[in-house]
Amino acid sequence: MAINGFLLYESSTGYFSVHVKSRELITAELPFPEIWLPLSNIDLLLPPIDCIIYSIYRKPSSKPDLSFGSAVEILKKCLAKVLVHYYPLAGEMVTNSSCEPEILCNNMGIEFIEAHADIELRGVKLHDPDTTVQGKRVPPTGRGSRELITAELPFPEIWLPLSNIDLLLPPIDCIIYSIYRKPSSKPDLSFGSAVEILKKCLAKVLVHYYPLAGEMVTNSSGEPEILCNNMGIEFSEAHADIELNGLKLHDPDATMQGKLVAPKGRGVLSVQVTKLMWEGIVVACNWDHRIGDAYSIGMFMAAWAEVSRTNSLTLIPNFRRSLLSPRHPGSYDKSLDNMYMPVASLSPLPKHESTSSDQFISRIYHLSASALNQLQDLSFTYGTTRTKLESFAAFLWKLMANASGDAESSYRLGILVDGRSRLSEGPRSALYRYFGNVVSIPHGEATVKDLKSKPLGWAAKKVNELVGCATNGDHFQGLIDYVEGKKPNPMMTRVYYRGADQGPAIVVSHARVLDPSKMDFGWPSFLDIRALPLGRGCQICVVAAKPPGEWRLDWSTCSIYRKPSSKPDLCFGSAVAILKKSLPKVLVHYSPLVGEMVTNSSGEPDILCNNMGVEFIEAHADIELSGLKLHDPDVTIQGKLVPSKGRGVLSVHVELLSPTSTRSHLSF
Repeated sequence: MAINGFLLYESSTGYFSVHVKSRELITAELPFPEIWLPLSNIDLLLPPIDCIIYSIYRKPSSKPDLSFGSAVEILKKCLAKVLVHYYPLAGEMVTNSSCEPEILCNNMGIEFIEAHADIELRGVKLHDPDTTVQGKRVPPTGRGSRELITAELPFPEIWLPLSNIDLLLPPIDCIIYSIYRKPSSKPDLSFGSAVEILKKCLAKVLVHYYPLAGEMVTNSSGEPEILCNNMGIEFSEAHADIELNGLKLHDPDATMQGKLVAPKGRGVLSVQVTKLMWEGIVVACNWDHRIGDAYSIGMFMAAWAEVSRTNSLTLIPNFRRSLLSPRHPGSYDKSLDNMYMPVASLSPLPKHESTSSDQFISRIYHLSASALNQLQDLSFTYGTTRTKLESFAAFLWKLMANASGDAESSYRLGILVDGRSRLSEGPRSALYRYFGNVVSIPHGEATVKDLKSKPLGWAAKKVNELVGCATNGDHFQGLIDYVEGKKPNPMMTRVYYRGADQGPAIVVSHARVLDPSKMDFGWPSFLDIRALPLGRGCQICVVAAKPPGEWRLDWSTCSIYRKPSSKPDLCFGSAVAILKKSLPKVLVHYSPLVGEMVTNSSGEPDILCNNMGVEFIEAHADIELSGLKLHDPDVTIQGKLVPSKGRGVLSVHVELLSPTSTRSHLSF
């Protein structure tokens, strides 16, 4: 509570005066995160009028020792307690992106004024409120300060509606997991200690990610919404009798589901931390896709890790649903009817599908950077280079069609498009920290015959065309308006459903926004990170960059030098010292080379110029120059004369060849 001082002002209008002794802000007793509470349609009909209510009390004869100061302290203390449940009253009225008023529940506080009036009770003219009440016994509304919260303490139940885009997602459970090796820098860190750190920091981060401790319920309109009741996240601690190198990570059905990933119960998120034999740790989360996309869950994991490392949080999440409000009147392209369909129109499964013995399986495959670049080269058509994701999606589309026997049938492809960067303008600039789904899944269809016979470039062009319709803000705003216009009928992505006259489908999602460098819980021996769907229905492929990233291509350059005859006294150590001394001088002007590659809020790579440094390696090789197979760089260069690049964007390797040789080499 912020106390502003004594005797702030004196009002002498009318026939008596009121002397204000103090003015302060009373906030809810338990701090809690910012919440945006929209006004109902009936609320919106009311003008901005201030109303008053007051009560008059006589000092009770049963409490002769009760002073005015003691009564005020009781009132302030109890007001703070009741504001836990009436938290909007401690907020302020703001305007959302649709220019409608809504309540920002930021625990700013209620202005509480303690005053003394130089009049007796019987002298108050209660029949004349303009003279007696307004400006004397009733304070004007104003602004104040805000407080933060600790989620270890209970806070009131909050009903958080799903956005119109959330409502398009089916109830699919997804998982994200990361694997860590016990760091050599912390030899005394036990698994039990690590678990306690994770649990303690999870409770702290749930202060800001409070919906994740709630459960999905149905509102009066039959729509799902999140009841933020601090029910909690189910946290499982487990031990697995297997070593890290024995995990079949390519087969998540056998490895993850029901073993390293806990089943999700009533809540919207569950966590399991598993100790492997020989000091491996797996941290896995299972979440309801309706609450958020991969960007959102990656933001949560990064926040959890940051709190574990620093006990603080840099990026506060935003759950403000009005950022994705529909327009009035709404407007959308009729092509959305081809992308989405009413849930009520779903028909029973075709007979052949209900009796089929085929089973869905999940697999993880690894594509090297060179393979992705080769796909991109093959998809080059008409002077246009397709993106890696478009090239891979086209390849996968053709691959799945090749497994189909009926050449005249069709095969459908959907691809996930993130809308944050498309909508992040003006009032929506806060979308970079918005937790929820901001995705669209445009899809297309082609015959199996065409997919088999035509080149990869043809398929990549079709992928580019179907993605192109969703890469603008108008598409996403139209999608929000579309769902609003179809209410109360729930809608779903059409590609998830296979009708009797439709071919199979595959949806290409991606988790490229997951930044492994932000998943450091204080033991940075990070090995792998994945995001996988566990739902069953449409086939889903999730593309994720394997750390340090298979969407990245490293280049190397190598120079070989002979010891100069003009400097017979120059030794290898002196040459290295000269190189190291000169390198910092030139890096002053080439500052990005001492930075590292990170991912920005739009999921794109950026260079963080943080002067992290260039890794400089000094080495000796037991081979003469004449013995180097320079025509075969895979054998000679990679991993030997050229270093494996670490976190930075550049590394340098200086190596002395065999003493019988008079040369050394320098590589980058």
